[in-house]
Amino acid sequence: MTFPRRLIAWWSLAERAASTLTQPRCDVACSDAEVERLLTDSGLFAFGHSLAARIRQARVDSRTSRWLRPIIGEWARLSLPDRVRMTGFIALVGAVTAIALQATGPAQTRWLGSILPAGTAVAGAIVVAAAGPLARALADKR
Repeated sequence: MTFPRRLIAWWSLAERAASTLTQPRCDVACSDAEVERLLTDSGLFAFGHSLAARIRQARVDSRTSRWLRPIIGEWARLSLPDRVRMTGFIALVGAVTAIALQATGPAQTRWLGSILPAGTAVAGAIVVAAAGPLARALADKR
């Protein structure tokens, strides 16, 4: 059974009309700008912005921040290989500490809980040993 051309044309017209009604054209850039304006003008956004500013200021004024400033200054003076080496050493020490603390816990969870710290300890040791090549690779990426 074949449909007459006129029936197919009317059907196509009806489909296009329905799709135009259900899927109107949209200016994406204009819609994005409108949503951004609505968000930035909202009270919730203003509250979040002021809360973030207060937290940022509290961090700057905190005792911990004052204690860490000299350490951060010394860290910045290190060469890139030394910073990479120290990062690996910090990971290694943290992992060994976690393994030592887990040794005092229940025996049934000791082996499973040591998998992540053991992997971190191995990764830290590799970073310490290969600090030079890793630093060169980091410098090349920049």
